[in-house]
Amino acid sequence: MMKLLLFWLRSTASRLRPDSPGNKSYQGLRAKDKTLNTTIKTDFDETIDNINIIPQDIGRVILNLINNAFYAVTEKKKQTGENYEPTVSISTKKIGDRIEITVSDHGNGIPHKIIDKIFQPFFTTKPTGQGAGLGLSSSYDIIKVHGGEIKVETKEGEGSEFIIQLQLL
Repeated sequence: MMKLLLFWLRSTASRLRPDSPGNKSYQGLRAKDKTLNTTIKTDFDETIDNINIIPQDIGRVILNLINNAFYAVTEKKKQTGENYEPTVSISTKKIGDRIEITVSDHGNGIPHKIIDKIFQPFFTTKPTGQGAGLGLSSSYDIIKVHGGEIKVETKEGEGSEFIIQLQLL
């Protein structure tokens, strides 16, 4: 199963290249802002063995985190202007008997006053019509069902990092 997830991540990362027409998330943001150019950095651990997951579920979690990261860097670009270079990073690594999947951005970060709410159903910071507030709550539930954990590290003004840990077989 882990090989399937890594394949999905690699193929998704290749679709995330800014020049790739298959990247719906990136292309959707580009439709709103033609000046947006985002750098996507990947670092995948080739030594990861099998893991017992449902690839479609974990894929949905990762795609949600990537979409949120694109949104964050897009918002920061609107605020900071020309000198800001939007970047989204995706990585995997083996840590003992666990795999860690990280999606990070250098957007505005998450305000500390709302950090405890971000995994609650229907909580969103996006304007009406741009988010239902179900992405992070469903991601949290999916990771818990898989026996893993998801956490966020954030610094206001500097960005956020979502870290998923799952048990290896």
